[in-house]
Amino acid sequence: MIGSFGRLAKGGCSGLAMDARKRDDLKAKLSSQPEPQLVPIDVFFNGNDDAASIGCNLFKHPGIDVFRRILLDGLDRADVVAV
Repeated sequence: MIGSFGRLAKGGCSGLAMDARKRDDLKAKLSSQPEPQLVPIDVFFNGNDDAASIGCNLFKHPGIDVFRRILLDGLDRADVVAV
């Protein structure tokens, strides 16, 4: 999984609103999966505007939109199997 399920499960720590219904649906789906719990990148970013859910260990966070753009762009590459 890319990102932090722990932060996603708690609603993040950035103070920004996220789509609570999508978050709760994802948490329910993941709770029935054995570890490692994997989330397709397009699902991870759908309704997720919490910058703390990815790259929170970076000193200078580029913003969730940068991660979203780069990782989703990878889905269109012929040499990429999954993101």
